[in-house]
Amino acid sequence: MIEITKGSDNIFEDLGFEGEEAIALKIKADLMIELEKAIKKARLSQVKAAKLLSIARPRWNRMMNGRYEGVTIDKMVDMIGRTGRTVTVRVKRCQSRRVAARA
Repeated sequence: MIEITKGSDNIFEDLGFEGEEAIALKIKADLMIELEKAIKKARLSQVKAAKLLSIARPRWNRMMNGRYEGVTIDKMVDMIGRTGRTVTVRVKRCQSRRVAARA
């Protein structure tokens, strides 16, 4: 029999990442989704996208494959700005008991 468990709002917590690391990975993944949407809408090649975002093409390729090592949230926000978009921050109460229990 298959057992189904309801996940949290953060897939990275569900995968075993903890605390700030899970939060940072979720934020980076959300920012990357928006970057990919903007690049796709503009129909840019990897080379042109990397130039627009002011990063090396191999780094853009790694980011598109979910590898964000060495790329800060600040840098990703800057990249989104280069696409003509802006980032808005919204703060809400944590649903995870693990994070709330630490407070």
